[in-house]
Amino acid sequence: MSNIYVISEGGKLNRSNALLSFTRYDGSGLTIRPQKIQTLVLIGKVTLTAEAMRLISMNRMQVLFLSANGDFNSKLVYDESKNTNLRMMQYAFHLNTERCLRISKQIIGAKIRNQIAFIQRIKRKRPECSDKDMNSIVDTCKQKLTAVREAASIEELRGLEGCTARAYFKAIRANIIPEWADFEKRSKNPPKSNVNAVLSFLYPLLRFRVEAAIRAQNLDPMLPIMHAQSYGKSSLSYDLMEEFRAPVADTTCCALFNLGTLCAEDFKTGDQAEDYEHLDPAGIYLTKEGLKKTAAAFEAKMESEAGYQAAIFEQAERLRRVIENAEEDYEPFVFK
Repeated sequence: MSNIYVISEGGKLNRSNALLSFTRYDGSGLTIRPQKIQTLVLIGKVTLTAEAMRLISMNRMQVLFLSANGDFNSKLVYDESKNTNLRMMQYAFHLNTERCLRISKQIIGAKIRNQIAFIQRIKRKRPECSDKDMNSIVDTCKQKLTAVREAASIEELRGLEGCTARAYFKAIRANIIPEWADFEKRSKNPPKSNVNAVLSFLYPLLRFRVEAAIRAQNLDPMLPIMHAQSYGKSSLSYDLMEEFRAPVADTTCCALFNLGTLCAEDFKTGDQAEDYEHLDPAGIYLTKEGLKKTAAAFEAKMESEAGYQAAIFEQAERLRRVIENAEEDYEPFVFK
């Protein structure tokens, strides 16, 4: 099963017998076999006919609708799980502050260890990076890791995670080679640099994969362990994706710049967008070509020998077993 990205400034997705047919306004297009597709990602201005929606629903394809700059708009969701016993156990788990804190410590601890592992890899591959600066960042991350183990509340954990992230992104900035690649600090809504534009596209792609794994385990993705509960927000997906940010999204982002896959022409400012895109003029966004390159790199990472796709589903299953009391502790994913 594969994942297909349709990136277009305008076109129509229609049904052709047992196939989906996408036609752009300029006459070009492609044919999609629903039986072989796990996720269909529609980016930009794409119109779906009723017959196309019917075929998609018959095959229960996951469909994501993203804006022209890669921001999430909506998704197609089918029947919720009928496993009410599991849902009740998940709700009880959500209300158990002590257990949520313990699992949250394990998740954030793994996230920080994965960040440290990536920084150590940067030190080995980029000897020109200042050892003093890198060692200082690693020391900060290790100090926060110790503090995570002793945190008395989830709110304290969130604060420690934020402090660690600010130090960690300094290492990411030092790792990116091209001089035209701008990354002073993490910014979003809108992304204010080209590196932020890439991260702001990769993180939602990762989150969608995590949510699919959560739903496959019949868990409610809206019910968090660590992140704040918010109406309509897949908060549990944000929880479980923390372990995979560094090994999947951050490494992919750096490689896109350092290997020369992305170039300066793959970005645009908000005021260069088409009228229908409604982008913030102060933001920096990927162009259509940039989106294609970034999506391809993400899929290659997920399908690599590291087995990230399988690992994400395994972590969701581990969480379900903890919620069901089949296991006492949650074993997080650690990047090696």
